[in-house]
Amino acid sequence: MSFDCILLEELDRAHTNAITARAAVDAAEHAIRVEFERRQADKADKAGSGSAEKESD
Repeated sequence: MSFDCILLEELDRAHTNAITARAAVDAAEHAIRVEFERRQADKADKAGSGSAEKESD
């Protein structure tokens, strides 16, 4: 979209679209990172509880 605006000499609109796109990418990256960290923590919790069960036998 920004490239089309640049070709049409709508530089302010192109700038706004580029900023909006960057914000969307940053938000998506953050969401992926949070989910990845949550899954890593869940995996670590399961691994930790599994070893505790084996020790109590």
